[in-house]
This record gives sequence, structure tokens and C-alpha cells, in this order.
Amino acid sequence: MGGSIASAQAPPVPSEPLVGHGHLWLKMGRTNIDDAAADAWGVDHEGYVALEGYGAVGGEFYLGGELGQVGVGSTIDDSGETLRDFHLYWGELNGKYAVDLTHGFTFDAGLGSALFYVQGEEVSTLSGEEFTDPLASFGFGAQVFFDFTWRARHLLLGLDAKYQWAFDFVDIDYSNLRYGGHLGFTF
Repeated sequence: MGGSIASAQAPPVPSEPLVGHGHLWLKMGRTNIDDAAADAWGVDHEGYVALEGYGAVGGEFYLGGELGQVGVGSTIDDSGETLRDFHLYWGELNGKYAVDLTHGFTFDAGLGSALFYVQGEEVSTLSGEEFTDPLASFGFGAQVFFDFTWRARHLLLGLDAKYQWAFDFVDIDYSNLRYGGHLGFTF
């Protein structure tokens, strides 16, 4: 009888955070780059891929980051020159908060900071001869985002959207809207 009373008074086992103690997912979707960079480099609605990971730091608050890239094989810039191998790479540090919408379905919202790097090759033709000029730039940004995630045990599947204000040190606006989906797992 004494053993049953002790087990009845045991504290409850704490539940796991909504999106796990940590999670990692692959994101893919579209990037809409704002007019300044779209005009300067001839890129505007391009596909992206990113890897995102977070760890719970208390309650339903998570800290983590994202590494991603947008790449275009060839495009025409605002001066009519061909641009080859344009890539925009970014790294972010973010915080987000998860809200339980219903069993297994969550809404996350957050914000963070970013650094980015742009590279490509401008191709010019003078007197019938082709010349290439490498281009590179880097800058910083900040972003706000949200995502909806469905969880089935350790599998995560969802939709996400992010707006990023991003500027290089030459004052070209690389701000962009990214939207797409993610697939990953909790640990």
C-alpha cells in the first residue's frame, strides 16, 4: 500500500517541446528578390535551398540558424551584359517561438540577423572577343518569418515564409521574400 501512494504522488513527466528538443530540416522554395538587385543583376524569382536547425532553450522558445543559397546559371543584367553563375549565399542566426495549434500542428514565428555573400561573373563582348569580370559583394540583413509545421513522431513537414531586409556595403538592396516548404526531423 505504501508503494502505491508514493507512485501516485510522483511529479508528472515534463512533456517534450512542440518541435522537439531540437530539429533540423531542409527548405526549398522560391525567392522574390526586390527591384534594386533584380534590376542590377537580372535575377528576381529564383529557387532556393536551405538547411535550418534549432534547439529548444526554454519552454517553446528556440534558437538556431539557417544556411542557404539562390543560384542562377545565366541571366542578363540592367546594362544588357550576360551574368553567369550568379549565387547569393546567406547565414542566419534566429530566435523563434512555437505555438500549439492542434495536436501535432504548430505555428512558429521569429526574427533574426543575417550575413550574405553574392558572387557571379559578368561577361562582356568587345570587338567580338569575350571578357569576363568576376563580381562579388557581401552584406548584412535582418529577417522576420513564420512557419506551419506538422509533426508525426520525429518527422516534420511544413510550409514557411520569410522576409529579409538585406543590403550590401555598396548600398544595393538584396531584400527578398522567400516562401516554400520544409521536411525534417526532431531529435
